[in-house]
Parts: sequence; structure tokens; C-alpha cells
Amino acid sequence: MYWNQPSEQIADLVHRESVDILSEVGFCVPDGQTLAILKAVGFITDNNSQMVRTSEDLLYEAMSTLPRDISLYSRGGQEGLDFKRHSYFVGAGTPVNVQDLDNDERRAATRPGGGVTGINGKNASRQILRDKE
Repeated sequence: MYWNQPSEQIADLVHRESVDILSEVGFCVPDGQTLAILKAVGFITDNNSQMVRTSEDLLYEAMSTLPRDISLYSRGGQEGLDFKRHSYFVGAGTPVNVQDLDNDERRAATRPGGGVTGINGKNASRQILRDKE
């Protein structure tokens, strides 16, 4: 496949390869509680490697539950970016600070034992459960 092929063909190739990666390699989830939640809904999990794999059908089912629109808010609570009418490029960086969901405290985006994460796994799992209620 070459750069000058129609964009639909390139998009289809990227999609197919992405699904292959998610089903054959998977993605890392470094939190036991989140792994248990994903396993309970049908994802293939490996607690030792903390890797999660999915089938194409389960991937589409999970994607069908996502909201069509999202809002991104500023620190002051104002809606900042309009994703309904515009696209935005965001780098693959990690936030320096996060809002802790347990105590509403702003803190460094670190996890026990080192490394950096957007929200620590314990809090992210709790947010998933809150969202399901």
C-alpha cells in the first residue's frame, strides 16, 4: 500500500491492522480490579502480564456503547473544545497532574512503584463502576 492510494483504502487498512493488534497482541491494563471488570464483560485477560485482548465482535460491541459526542472542560469548568463540529490533534503525552476521584484532590499523575499514569488504576476502576450505575 502506498501513500497515494485513496484515503478510504488507507483507513480500511489502518482499521484492519488495529483490530488485529488488539486481538493478537492486546493492550496493557496495570490494575487487577480493572482486569476483573474487563474479564467479566468478555475480554481475554492475563493477570500475570496484565494484557487484555479482544475479539472484533466484542470490540464493536464495546465501541457501540461509547457516546457520540464528548465535552472537554477547562480547569474552571467551562466547556473548552467543541468536538461536535471540529477535530483536534492531541499529542500522545501523559498529563502531569490529575484530579483524584477518591478525595477530589489535584495531585501528580504517578502510581505506586514509579511510572506515570493519567489516573491511577484503582480510581479509574471506581469511575468505570460509577458510570455503569
